[in-house]
Amino acid sequence: MFAAIASLTVLGLICGWLLGLAARYLKVEGNPLVEQVEALLPGSQCGQCGLPGCSAAARAMVEGQAPVTLCPAAGRALTEELAGLLSVGVDLSGIADKAPVVAHVHEQLCVGCTRCFKRCPTDAILGGPR
Repeated sequence: MFAAIASLTVLGLICGWLLGLAARYLKVEGNPLVEQVEALLPGSQCGQCGLPGCSAAARAMVEGQAPVTLCPAAGRALTEELAGLLSVGVDLSGIADKAPVVAHVHEQLCVGCTRCFKRCPTDAILGGPR
């Protein structure tokens, strides 16, 4: 029984060491421009753009598969900054500046029905009933 435990421990250590080496030397470097664009995006992972999150949207913008006006939550200033970073032209006539939106949840009236979750596109509501 001791031999089985010892051999599995040694095997686990060797496999872990090999995985650590593989992670260090076989690492695939990403595009730093994608990381910059993703850092500029709101990061709410809301999916309003039709993509599964801000990282997919950033990748699509950098690769030229999506316009810089893709994010509906971005606003005029962020769209201008994205266009400058990606060196593309953009028509800002259809983009309006949006004021921050604040939701008010009445704690005394909350019964936990989760209707507010469906209304909030950015999944910014935390907590439970009351």
